[in-house]
Amino acid sequence: MFAQILDIMLEIRQRDSYSMGWMELMGGFLLALGNPWLQGISNIALIFLMIGIFYSLLMTKESLIAYAPVTLCLGLLLLLNTRFCYR
Repeated sequence: MFAQILDIMLEIRQRDSYSMGWMELMGGFLLALGNPWLQGISNIALIFLMIGIFYSLLMTKESLIAYAPVTLCLGLLLLLNTRFCYR
């Protein structure tokens, strides 16, 4: 099932990268301005989105410099997720 989701995200990224950007932007706004329940949900959604973007970069064989922002954001989101889980 997870591979199917990643394939769908790869197709979306190849077809329309603006939709991925808007999903990131909305998730970021909810993470910054939402109540704690919405922050937790948007954090998890952004983690899965970043994993999908990382996978799509792997499948399209992008250069290594393209992985830096995704890896940094994914690491920060995972760190933030541990803060939400262990309150």
